[in-house]
Amino acid sequence: MKGNRVKNLDTGNMLRWEMKQQNLNYSVIARKMSRNRATVKRLMNNTSVQTYILWEFCKAMNHIFFADFAGWLPPDMHASKGNPATRRSELEKENAELRAQLKTLQNVVDLLAGK
Repeated sequence: MKGNRVKNLDTGNMLRWEMKQQNLNYSVIARKMSRNRATVKRLMNNTSVQTYILWEFCKAMNHIFFADFAGWLPPDMHASKGNPATRRSELEKENAELRAQLKTLQNVVDLLAGK
């Protein structure tokens, strides 16, 4: 099944509305997306677009459409905490810091024990 399965959720309409709010046109957006004007216009006339296309629109229009979608979801829903790669990097850094602290504490214990 093509198109949108969620009632009253029209990505193209949202994109066109934001384009009008920012006083942009298809050519400006197309240039920023490195696409031709006809393609951008066709994409913006769809009720749904693929995620990576929406990502391109976010960058081209300097607007986080994903946040708009999130705002329409029930408030009791939750999201994961950040990018998994970023989270892993943060945990590795924290792990290194904790290992350094542990080594310092082991040195202090050794000094106090007279080793």
